[in-house]
Amino acid sequence: MNTVSAEKAAALCIGNNIISGFFSKPVKKDLPIQKIKLRKIVLKNQEQYQLEIFEGTKAFHKNILPQNLQKELESFFWDFKIAEFSSSKNWLIFLQNNKGLIHFKTKAVKKENHPNKADVSSTEIFEHNKQKEYILSTSEMPIFLKKLNFFTDEGKIIQSKYHKFRQINKYLEFIKSVLPELKDLLKEKKELQIADFGCGKAYLSFALYYYLTEIESLPVKICGLDLKEDVIDFCNNLSKECGFKNLVFKAGDIGRFNFDKDPDMVISLHACDTATDLVIAKAIKSNTKIIFAVPCCQHELNTQIRKNKDKVIKSFSPMLDYGIITEKFASLLTDTIRGKLLESEGYRVSVEEFIETEHTPKNILIKAVKLDDNSKTKTVLIEKAKEEFKEIKQAFLIEPCLEKLLNGN
Repeated sequence: MNTVSAEKAAALCIGNNIISGFFSKPVKKDLPIQKIKLRKIVLKNQEQYQLEIFEGTKAFHKNILPQNLQKELESFFWDFKIAEFSSSKNWLIFLQNNKGLIHFKTKAVKKENHPNKADVSSTEIFEHNKQKEYILSTSEMPIFLKKLNFFTDEGKIIQSKYHKFRQINKYLEFIKSVLPELKDLLKEKKELQIADFGCGKAYLSFALYYYLTEIESLPVKICGLDLKEDVIDFCNNLSKECGFKNLVFKAGDIGRFNFDKDPDMVISLHACDTATDLVIAKAIKSNTKIIFAVPCCQHELNTQIRKNKDKVIKSFSPMLDYGIITEKFASLLTDTIRGKLLESEGYRVSVEEFIETEHTPKNILIKAVKLDDNSKTKTVLIEKAKEEFKEIKQAFLIEPCLEKLLNGN
């Protein structure tokens, strides 16, 4: 790993023609900015770099012309200990130690499913993978993706947006898998009620609305919830611009939120720690038919397992000597428990990969569909899940948040 100055680090980013990246872990604890995301965009046929700057619970945006990027990057390299960037060919990784020295390393980016390893645009990759039959087509250019700068004026996917485009389509594949259940619900009502908790900028909320209304022609009302009022304002304005009259967004806390009508489907993508449990509990208590959850950071059971390390089953105890293994195990155990508690409430549960691990380590998606009361397997499923959950609790001496929420504690 080489040592570089802030000026050299910035020059390496410019020289490699970076397309996205981030700065994190401020050098000074009192720095108001906690994280900065960067991505290349095209505005009015001109390439620019958009910064997303996170201060507390708010996020601000700033666009920079390429000729001004060097100076901006130099200042950020002084202020943050970690920086990672991607170009079409390389990953660039910068780590600043406590002495202020910036260490640099790089690794090649894999070109997936392409016959030659030369640089290739994201549109070309998309054309090569047409056999995957993406639900959203580039030829039609959905209005919300156009307004979110996914496409150039010529209708081609911007390279830095390609992986997000794939993620959106992957998400819609999961939604497509529950279309029979959604259509059955519409036999008894005029409109589907859907809640999206922790929606953020709501790329997936917009994709969901577009898919269900424009492609499947289903009547739906979707409500997205997030804590950041500026983000909610942005989403509501975009929804109006797109003419999505039944896609609305509200600012609020998951724990205090009350449904106007019981939802038919509840979605929670990357809600931190026990916020995912809050969403699942609300959905279960509201008799929600379909639940999708992609958990984020998970700390609750990690703390409990460490505390009871010497009391758990001896064969597991040595594994708990290593912090990172305990953390990963606790995360998997948390999602196992969520699955078992959902099954004990009469849901058919599957746990699947949401997006490739090379793009995010938080890639587990929990899909739960409530079984009809006349289902022959429902009673057996419930009793089996209750017994398995009981055994897990006894083995690891834990008190999961979701169980407490379901019991009203």
